[in-house]
Amino acid sequence: MKLLACYIALFALVAVTADLGYGRSVYRLMHEVANGDKIAHFVMMGGLAFLVNRAWLARASAGRGAVLAAGTAFCLLLATADEFSHALLPLRMFSYYDLAANYAGIAVLGFVPFVAGPALRRIERPGAPAGSVIAAQA
Repeated sequence: MKLLACYIALFALVAVTADLGYGRSVYRLMHEVANGDKIAHFVMMGGLAFLVNRAWLARASAGRGAVLAAGTAFCLLLATADEFSHALLPLRMFSYYDLAANYAGIAVLGFVPFVAGPALRRIERPGAPAGSVIAAQA
């Protein structure tokens, strides 16, 4: 959950700096890479979906399907609102391609916690002897 909070803070920092026009040299470099902007959208939103679904799975009382639906819907709503908000900002530009990259990232990376399942649920208990591993509840 701490990792998710850190990622959301980083996500917000990137969004705000882009909205205010800071970091133009970094964003310009990203645009010079072939499809760099789309890769960034894929990774940022996909990473968010991965972490949301992973965190919600660890704390879920409902079934895995309900977690998948809720986590994915949350990320899709956030991605859509973020991209449509760009139409209202003078330094940003709305793009259906960016939105498609967001959705693709959510679809691909958001499903990893469900496909990889047990491998991702295994965590090392802090303070335990090396090699002592427990399975988290899912």
